Amino acid sequence: MDNIIITIASEEIDFDQILELQLINHKSNISQYQALNEGFVTVRHTKDVLKAISKPYGHVIAKKDNRVVGYALVMMPNHTSIIPELEMMGQVLAELNYLDKPVLDYRFMIMGQICVAAEVRGKGVFDRMYEYMKNYLKVDFDIIVTEIAERNQKSMKAHQRCGFTVFHTYLEEEIDELWNMVVLNTSIS
Repeated sequence: MDNIIITIASEEIDFDQILELQLINHKSNISQYQALNEGFVTVRHTKDVLKAISKPYGHVIAKKDNRVVGYALVMMPNHTSIIPELEMMGQVLAELNYLDKPVLDYRFMIMGQICVAAEVRGKGVFDRMYEYMKNYLKVDFDIIVTEIAERNQKSMKAHQRCGFTVFHTYLEEEIDELWNMVVLNTSIS
């Protein structure tokens, strides 16, 4: 499949290339047309933060010709407190139930951000990274949770295709952004 390998970020260059891809696809660096049709990412990390949240579980990456062409960031729930843009997510999650049980009672991790380079979109990289993540983490986690801006319909549809379901929606008034909390049960194939 176009020589794309799904693996775990482990080398310095992997982190550098994740940050490059993140910058290219950040909402501040793309047109409204691109945001609507290709999706976007909302958070920019520093290298120190990116490395800190990669522990104890590494970030899933897609590589082609030894270059990162996709990534899915693995985060523990406490990591939301070190990323200002995700503090609200952490607060909301602490109050939510999923299937009539508090989210905090599950063994869960947060998918911190996913991005696929333009040149490999439509080649199944998004789905393959999530499949890898699910298989990699299902021994230790019951569910994977993330949030998606409602206006990022490209991302919403891709997540739903991979089995994520919306279990809560909230408005972050400070930035006037509507967020969909989505969940993936790792025990479902």
